[in-house]
Parts: sequence; C-alpha cells; structure tokens
Amino acid sequence: MIDELAAYAVIERLWTLDWRFKDTRPSHVALVREYLRRSALATRALGATDLSPWNDPAGFVRHPDLDLNVVPGYTLLSSAPEYPGAGFDPLEDRVLALNQQLPRDFTSLMRTTCLWAVRWASLQRLPVVQRHGLADLYEPLLVLYERGGWFRTEHGQVDFGGVMISVPSAKRRLQRPPMASFEPEVLDTLDVT
Repeated sequence: MIDELAAYAVIERLWTLDWRFKDTRPSHVALVREYLRRSALATRALGATDLSPWNDPAGFVRHPDLDLNVVPGYTLLSSAPEYPGAGFDPLEDRVLALNQQLPRDFTSLMRTTCLWAVRWASLQRLPVVQRHGLADLYEPLLVLYERGGWFRTEHGQVDFGGVMISVPSAKRRLQRPPMASFEPEVLDTLDVT
C-alpha cells in the first residue's frame, strides 16, 4: 500500500543536500508559486475542506486499506502514536534520523514540508491519488532547497529573506498556469532576467 521506495528516495534526496542558504533569486519565488498552485490542486482534488497551502495532503487521502497512522513520518505528527523504538519500523527510523539531521536554523515550515514530502511520496502512486493526475506536489520545494532557497511565512505572506510575496486565495492559485520546466538552465535564465 505505502510506496516505501519512493519515500526512501525523497529521504535520500533531502539527506544529501547542501543546506546553506545562498541568496534570494527570482527562481525561488517561481518555485514557491508553483508549489502553491499544486497544493491548491491537490487539496481540492482530495476533497479537503482546508485549502491552506500549508497542510499535509497525505492526511486527506482516503483508501479502505490505508492506515494513516503508518504513513512515514507518523511519529512526528502532533497526534503521534507511541513509537516502540529503533528497529520497529526501519522507514520511520530513517524519517526520524532525517529530522535530526535537518539544520536547526531551518524555519519550522521548511522542516515540516520536508516531512510532508516524504509522506506524500509514499502515497503518490495510490489509485485514489493517481486518478487525479496530480503533478508531484513537493517537487518545486525540493528543487528550491537544492538551489539554496529558504523561506518562512508571516501574516499571509511568504518571506524569502528580503523579498516577500502574498499567498493568493485558493481560487487564484488554481488559475495560475503551471511552471513550464524545473530544468536548471530554465531556472538560471529566470535568475538573470
């Protein structure tokens, strides 16, 4: 039911990143805007009543054979069940190790979106998710982190460390055209224009 290989792949991708904030670039803003658009699509498709872009869409996935208490990262949720300890669930052990490895100066939202990316990857291939044809929800944020991006939210805005953008309504986020490409050359072009 849970795609452990996809979850491990996201964990390894996050594990190997150079987490030093480099600067604020136009590509960082474009990547967050694409995440905001994809988040609106996912929450609407999954029937969520909370269309906030800052939620865990894995929690909205409903399938008769799916127990949300075993989706990777479950021990880090506010309603976490008691965890028996190392060795009980190797995937969860790796999630906990990743959480410890993430930089302490991360914003809480960056840390949380890393956890959500692992959770989403583990469910993305379920038929109940696949039937909506959703693009990989967290790919824009993973690319942002790979490019040295950093952000936090404050009063309905996304702050990139000097540059701020407003978070539009879900309706406006749904109307945005999709980002054409995440290829490094395309993003580099955005940064020099």
